[in-house]
Amino acid sequence: MPHVRPRLALLLVLGLGGTGCLASAPPVACQGREALVRARDEETARRVAGLLDELVPRARAELHASADQPVEVWVQAPLALYALIDQQPPTDGFYLPALGRIHVRESRAVGREDLATFILAHELVHQLRDESWEPLVPALEEGLADVIALRLVPQATSLVRALREPAALVATEGLSLRIDWHHAILDAEAVFTIETVAQLTFEPEDVSLVDELLTGPGVSATDYGRAFLIVQRLEELDGLAGLHAAACADPRPDVVTLEQAARMAGVPLEPAALRAWVVSRMDSATLGEILAHQVDDVADCLAQLLPPDDGDPRAEMLRLTPSFEIVGGAACVAATDVPGLLEAFVERRTSAR
Repeated sequence: MPHVRPRLALLLVLGLGGTGCLASAPPVACQGREALVRARDEETARRVAGLLDELVPRARAELHASADQPVEVWVQAPLALYALIDQQPPTDGFYLPALGRIHVRESRAVGREDLATFILAHELVHQLRDESWEPLVPALEEGLADVIALRLVPQATSLVRALREPAALVATEGLSLRIDWHHAILDAEAVFTIETVAQLTFEPEDVSLVDELLTGPGVSATDYGRAFLIVQRLEELDGLAGLHAAACADPRPDVVTLEQAARMAGVPLEPAALRAWVVSRMDSATLGEILAHQVDDVADCLAQLLPPDDGDPRAEMLRLTPSFEIVGGAACVAATDVPGLLEAFVERRTSAR
């Protein structure tokens, strides 16, 4: 699963080139009830094996997959397919069909549990899905993996939406954020609200050699985002029955394209229309996750916008109560509810004195 981080200016990562020997297996092996896990240390291997013991039976049931297909996961630091390529791919994990093996990045596997479990579920969908889905173009298969993984790990929904929805907006004007805060005049009782609008734009993060090797033509970050929106909408409409029927049509189609699936879902792909569609559906939890991913940039923005104060910057933030609202939508988040933002704002105010 490619790692897409929404930022004010997303870094363009060029594809890797060249070949080399396959990376060696991590040294510690742990055989759980459902999967073999290899990692650098026993604690990590046992933790991931425990997650898989809970996840694999549910993934098999969801995908009607055979219980005979073994699951093997390598937890790597750094994540790598080849031993002789130093640059790390911008992914959190991938499935290698030729070897029947899943690779995941160690920092993700031992990080927040909802993301770690989602990444494992996403890669399990790639491994365990049956041949009936093969006509889907690579981007749609990624969307399918995202959506089915969220059935298994619903607690990761806001986080995944915060990764995918901005990616879908790369070719658009991004999101317009209304930022407002309360300000008292000379400690008088009268308080008024100050408002400004900031533009949150997104740029692509290209796929790496790993994605090229596994899926053929590279899948752009934008198509990952658009495919997620499309497959998510199709699930809302009919539980993915229509998408599956299109893949299994008689005669069997060579491919089911992103454009075909978008028409089925009623999701517009024209940039301005897609932006309006995403904005209308974005919820406050997703906006909060997007801002949390960019907490340093958001803190810089607030430090420039909010009136200077010689007092305690923490008390200043609590008094001004700044908030962020999507222009044209309903999502709204208080600055104090964005993880890490208060601390980052205090750091900037303190260092500026």
